[in-house]
Amino acid sequence: MINFPPPKKNAKTEITVKEMADTKNENMEAKKTYTCSMHPEVISDKPGKCPKCGMELIEKK
Repeated sequence: MINFPPPKKNAKTEITVKEMADTKNENMEAKKTYTCSMHPEVISDKPGKCPKCGMELIEKK
């Protein structure tokens, strides 16, 4: 078995808890999808209007 020394800490490898939380929040927001209640085949990554009927897209759960 080969034992490697622990990685050296520097500005590139250190991450704060706040940065981790911010990254998690960004990822969670990116996963939101929106759809039309009348046309479920219409899927978008941001809110807006359905291109088929003009209804507001709702967040898909």
